Amino acid sequence: MSNVETRITVLEKRADTTDNRLIEMMMSNNRAVEKANDALGKAIEANGIAKSAERVTNDNVVNVKQDMKELKKALTNPLGN
Repeated sequence: MSNVETRITVLEKRADTTDNRLIEMMMSNNRAVEKANDALGKAIEANGIAKSAERVTNDNVVNVKQDMKELKKALTNPLGN
């Protein structure tokens, strides 16, 4: 093999190595994006659950306050006048 052919062979091997590294990096990036999307989905789901729990809690507080008002009224005016 001539010197030029040897250099071409070396350059081809380097190009192949570079291609393989790029493919590995792209695959790694894809995995990272998938994990980020999963995390985002779980965060959105958790936010929805938290908001639902907040609404239920607020409703319960309103109901307890109303019950306390009615109880106070019943205790201060047992005949309902």
